[in-house]
Amino acid sequence: MLKLLLQMFAEGEDNTNPNADPAQTNDQSTAGDGQEHQEGNQQGDDKTPEQIEAERVETEKAAEAKRLADEKKAEDEKARNAEEARKRREREKQEAIDKARLDAIKDLYDVNPYTNEPIESEDDIEEFKIMRKIEKDGGDPITDYHKYLKKYNKEKAQQIEERTKAEEHTQKDIEAFRTAHPEVQLNDVLKDEDFAIFSEGKIGNVPLTKIYEDFQKFVGKYKSDTDKAKEEAEKKAKEEAARKLAQQQATPGSLGGGAAPKELYTLDQIDKMSVKEVKANLEKVNKSIEYYNKNKN
Repeated sequence: MLKLLLQMFAEGEDNTNPNADPAQTNDQSTAGDGQEHQEGNQQGDDKTPEQIEAERVETEKAAEAKRLADEKKAEDEKARNAEEARKRREREKQEAIDKARLDAIKDLYDVNPYTNEPIESEDDIEEFKIMRKIEKDGGDPITDYHKYLKKYNKEKAQQIEERTKAEEHTQKDIEAFRTAHPEVQLNDVLKDEDFAIFSEGKIGNVPLTKIYEDFQKFVGKYKSDTDKAKEEAEKKAKEEAARKLAQQQATPGSLGGGAAPKELYTLDQIDKMSVKEVKANLEKVNKSIEYYNKNKN
């Protein structure tokens, strides 16, 4: 046992430098750390204020770009979910229609009168419809069935292909619109009654982006004279209110920010209002200014 312990102790010593001075080793390690720290500080201190500001701007740009990308991703996800929900509703609606049709046919026909087999599924309905059409066309529902079935399947495949192409075209049209006008909510546009009237007969035949841009031009060009007159009146009233306020503030002995009836603004309140707030409360602003003009010291 003693020999084993000595042997293990000796192996442990072999892993170290017998000539190394522990104090010197620690000093070297500390010195190395200090030098690295000093170099790091020196590198940081070497940056000019312009470089630091440039880095800050780049960081803010990157953060803003990420925020916009996240918003776009969330909007796309929302649109995809809405589209999936729409497809699910259409599928459920079609299933309900198919079931109602099946139930109605089963009420009239328990069995296919041409084959004497029970009608229990959509396939049975399709078979019955084809055979009845063959009979109306003057053919034999039994012997001519396979020939008509081949023609029917071909027509159905063409219909499915056309519908698929139409759906793909619509999706690409929507994506092109969102790329051209990312600031516009397409659902809001489609719900606009005026846009619905303007775009009737165009959607699907004319790119959605062009329809929207033409609609914007149309609205801007043929804006009613009443709206223009209203905007002009509001603009003049706003300018008059601002002129009166400036005149009142420049008049010596005015009441300034003194007390006013509860239903009116003080001049200090009016002075702090934004243009939007003045416009929204124009009548009250004018009454307040008139009140101060009549009650000068």
